[in-house]
Amino acid sequence: MINFRGTYFDGKNSKAHEVTATVQGNLISIRGQDIHIDCPLKDCAFESALGGTDRTLYTPEGGRLDTPDTEAFLYVERIRGGSRGFRAVHLLESYWKAAMAAMAIAVLMIIATTVWGIPYLAERAAFSLPDKAVQTLGEAVLNRTDRYFLKPSELDTGEHERIRLLVDRFAGHTGAPKPRVLAFRTSPFGPNAFALPGEIIVLTDELVCFVGGDEELLGVVAHEMAHLERRHAVRTLLQSTGVFVLIAVVAGDVTSITSAAGTLPALLLESGYSRGFEREADLMASRWMLDEGYGVEPMIAFLNRIQEKIPDAGAPEFLSTHPTMEHRIDYLRELAETD
Repeated sequence: MINFRGTYFDGKNSKAHEVTATVQGNLISIRGQDIHIDCPLKDCAFESALGGTDRTLYTPEGGRLDTPDTEAFLYVERIRGGSRGFRAVHLLESYWKAAMAAMAIAVLMIIATTVWGIPYLAERAAFSLPDKAVQTLGEAVLNRTDRYFLKPSELDTGEHERIRLLVDRFAGHTGAPKPRVLAFRTSPFGPNAFALPGEIIVLTDELVCFVGGDEELLGVVAHEMAHLERRHAVRTLLQSTGVFVLIAVVAGDVTSITSAAGTLPALLLESGYSRGFEREADLMASRWMLDEGYGVEPMIAFLNRIQEKIPDAGAPEFLSTHPTMEHRIDYLRELAETD
């Protein structure tokens, strides 16, 4: 049996009644001036507390009992059963240090999931996908790109074949992955090259005309071969999905993803992933170029040429999907010095 004092409102008017509540077994008795109530605990409703506020119990008749005696109230809840989750919430609210610690742990878990968990799982999944599925994905992306962005190449077919032989020879000598499809297109966006899932590399006519010779062109293709080797395109797709799900869980509402608060974190996170992939691709490409005897100078010359024609426009690196040209050039020079 337990007794505790409280304030009772009968639900009919605003008058407060000072009462004493007695709990014996599964029955609660509330006594005060003109107040005589006996009812089973199972028929009462309990309201979760907020911090150090009074605890509240609702009787079947519509009355309300408030008490500051938290310990007694927790005892009553235990007798009745249930509300364990509310008791845990109340403890966290009552002890702000514990609440702050729980919040810090949650933030650390989100950071760990973002920085290590999602990339790790995406990498494992990318290399577990059947080759046929990856090829189908790449062809679908290429078809969509052709439909909306690119046009057929205007270069001579003999130039296409010459470049394909050049790339095949480079792949055979260095062990770099030979592209299953080496596609040539014209682009309204200027010199460009990109790797798609399924061992597809696209070179624009503008790029072929822009490079300062075959060695520079091979440096660009080697970079894209590295993207193929590490399945960066598939991993980017999987990581984008992972980031989307993570933001939806944290925000608690999928529709919030369309807001700026949802899309900006996704943009920044994906930019980070892309910068990591670009650095990895530069590392692998430089090793192949060094093995073939070209060194990294053709890659550096191409980056300098791009920088002169298309400056970085002053955008901070954390908002870019690529490292700055200066950082890439410095990194390639470091690799050459340590080789």
